[in-house]
Parts: sequence; C-alpha cells; structure tokens
Amino acid sequence: MGEEQFFVGINNHLDIRRNLLECSREMIQSMQSYEKLTRIRDIKIKRIKQLRTVIRETDLLITKLQEELPKTNLRAGIIEPAKRIKINSSPKVNEINKLEEQLKDIESEINRLS
Repeated sequence: MGEEQFFVGINNHLDIRRNLLECSREMIQSMQSYEKLTRIRDIKIKRIKQLRTVIRETDLLITKLQEELPKTNLRAGIIEPAKRIKINSSPKVNEINKLEEQLKDIESEINRLS
C-alpha cells in the first residue's frame, strides 16, 4: 500500500520509439567501431613486438658478424674527400677544343699510317 502508481500519457509515441531505435542503432554502430579500433590496436601492438624481436635478432647477428670479421684499422684511416674546385666554363671549353684538336691530329696520324 506504500507504493502508489502513476500513469503518464505520451504524445507522439511513434516518434519517441523511432528516436529511441535510432539512438540504439547509433550506439551499436559506435560500439562496433570501438571494437574495430581495439582489434586494430591489438594488431599494431603484435606487429610492433614482432618488429622488436626482428631488430634484436638482427643486432645479434650483426654483432656476431663483426666478431667473425677480421680486425682492421680501415676506419681509423678514413680520408676526407677532396674539396671540389670550381672551374670557369670558358677554360673548360678551351680544354675541350684543345682535346678535340689533339684527337683529330691522332686520327690523322693513324689514317696516314694505315
């Protein structure tokens, strides 16, 4: 007897039902996208772990290879590359012309000897 029941009338009950169903559908879609995201994250974590193991194995193999290779002092004697010298284009053209003349002289000499 302590509980009293009240009834309330709802106008446009079809619209309210449609809105509830649409909200439920959006909630399910959000949950599906969240599950998809968590699967992608899990795959990413697994691949990162695989990459780390491959990198560790590669490092181990590189150190073994370095131990097996003979010891040399090649790195100690690294020579710095020579500085490039800027050459003007006009002397270059003159050199090319001189070389072409020399080539013609050599060809003419070869033709004379043949």
